[in-house]
Amino acid sequence: MSTMDAIVANRMNICALPALKIELEIAHPSANFVFSQSGKSFFGLLDDFDAGKCHVLAIGETDAAANIELMAEFCDRKLVFTDSLIIENVG
Repeated sequence: MSTMDAIVANRMNICALPALKIELEIAHPSANFVFSQSGKSFFGLLDDFDAGKCHVLAIGETDAAANIELMAEFCDRKLVFTDSLIIENVG
């Protein structure tokens, strides 16, 4: 699945950071978000993914690209970035 519409239509769970909860739920009220409670930021999302709590991660490529360790973790899991827009941050 490479688009947000397809992910929502297939009722897939989406791991996301709790700091984005309001914006994500407003933009996609019918999506199945799982908000990480680990306090470990993006690495907490990977923990949730590994635990089978979600099928995809809501992470911006620009947020992750600067962290080499995080990018290596994505590669280990064969995770890829798509061009699908989830929310637009205009702040």
